Parts: sequence; structure tokens; C-alpha cells
Amino acid sequence: ISAAGSGYTLAASSGSLNGATSAGFAISTSGSGGSGGGSGGGSGTLIEGFESSDSWYVVGGNLTAYRATWAAHDGIYGLDMYNGSDWIYRNDPAAQVKAGDTLSVWLQFGGSANGRAYFGFGASSTGTLSLVAAPNTGQLTLQQNSGYGYTNLAAVNESYSANHWYRLEVDWGTSGSIIGKLFDSNGTTLLQQVTARTTAIMSGGIAFRALGSDKYFDTVTVNRGVNNFASLATGPATISPAAASGRGFSSGRNLRDWLALWDAAMAGYTGNGGSPFMPAGLPTGKTIIPVAPPPHHGSALIDLLELAGERIRLPR
Repeated sequence: ISAAGSGYTLAASSGSLNGATSAGFAISTSGSGGSGGGSGGGSGTLIEGFESSDSWYVVGGNLTAYRATWAAHDGIYGLDMYNGSDWIYRNDPAAQVKAGDTLSVWLQFGGSANGRAYFGFGASSTGTLSLVAAPNTGQLTLQQNSGYGYTNLAAVNESYSANHWYRLEVDWGTSGSIIGKLFDSNGTTLLQQVTARTTAIMSGGIAFRALGSDKYFDTVTVNRGVNNFASLATGPATISPAAASGRGFSSGRNLRDWLALWDAAMAGYTGNGGSPFMPAGLPTGKTIIPVAPPPHHGSALIDLLELAGERIRLPR
């Protein structure tokens, strides 16, 4: 056994004696991240392995998700979601996550790398935040999905391959700063990252959505309380937001990005492998007061979708 998962069994036999097989059991590993990041390999407490049919809410459309053996990264089953307008989410106590946690999930684009794969966190009946792998626009995106609509918080360019496992990681700071990361199939090689900030949602469950060809998800883990990004800080200034925007961050052009950069700096985050930096422009003795600026695209509309009142179980 080399990976977290559910549905494992142990079998024993000896010569002519009757063999015996244990009941199914789950394996989880405990890991701790640091400021600005999780453990890097996806270790943590397993909160969803899709080995059993837990109860999920369906939002915005007919169900296009089921458990399947070919969608598994670990264990026997994974989640297969295909082109649809539906989100599925669970926010029972076992699935609760919050700002300060690091979350991880395995993702594969089955057959063709197209459409979009959404990994939601902080999910409830009123919406979610999400890290989106988006081959259709060639991006890795952080979104705020209030009412299960779609508002981009930040995006960076990225390409994807079909039939290849990726690991998505969300480093969710206690101040609302979020670092979304894309890792290669070994779980540790960082391919891309995107940074944003919002305090609109600070806790909730997990969620998924898929556009285009089949998307496989498996092994959702959490490291709790490992991202204590500073929300109010003073200190020296050595780099401007404009200069920092060229070091792997989404923009640096508006207040939200500037605050996210500042939080990352306070946590010692280094951008694309460079040396730690500080945003410039903060007068001596002043503190940052978080506000709620408009999104990048202030004219974007949010569609409020009808929310299902009943929970469903995923078929297989």
C-alpha cells in the first residue's frame, strides 16, 4: 500500500488452509504544510476517495457524475464527470474545509484534453470557490462561484495533456489569499500556479463540475490549519506590484492582486522559485485594510441557478 485511499483489503492463505480476506479499510496519511503551501506531495487526511457512495447535492442541472474503476488514481473507484451544467457538492461535517487549510485532488482528462475541470472548496447551497483546469482557454483559473455562477478572480496560461494525471492543490490562507497549484503526475513537480484573494467564502465543503469530455477526479485530501497568511502587516518594501506581476502571479494591477501579493510576501512566498520579496508602496507605519474591490471584469454577470433540495448518491 503506497497511497491514501479507501476500499483496501488484506488477504491471507497458507497451503491447504482456507484463505481469509479482511473487510475493506481506508488509508490516510498525516502531513503538514508550511506558510504558503502544503506538503507538496498531496499527503494529508483523506476526506473523499469515492470508494463508497456518499451523499451529494446536485446544483444547476441533471447529474452527469458517477463512480468508475477507470477513473481511479488510488483504490478501486474514482469520480467520472462529463459534459453538463451540474455541480455536485457535499458539505457534511466530514467534508468541511476552511481558510487556513491545504486541499489536494488528482485529476485526469480522459480521452481528450478539452473543456474545463472544476475543483470546488468552501461549497454550500449558496456557492463555492474553485480552482479550474481549463484546456478550452489554455488557463489555470481561480473563480468565485457565488450562486454557482462564474466570476474569475485570476488566471494564468497553461496547457494540458489527455490521459495524464495531474494534482490540483489549493493553499487557502486564513486572510482569504489563495494559491492554486498544478502539479505533474508525480505529485511534486510544480507546473503552474495562480494567486487571488477573496473573503466572500471562508469555509464549506467540496464540489466538482466538468465541461467537455470525461474528467476523472480522485483522492481528495486536506492538511488543516497550515496556511496562516498574514492579513494585516507593515514592513519594508523592495518590489512593486507591477514588477511582481512578472514573477508568476496573475496580474498585480488591482487592489485584490496587490493584497494577495502582500500576503504571499508576509508568508515568505517566493513566486516562481525566486527570492522572497515585498510589495512596494506601503507608507511607514501604515497597515493594509482589506476591502472588497470589484472583480477584474466588473460587467460580468452571475447566473443564479436553482438549487436542489435533495441529496443524491452517485451511481456506479
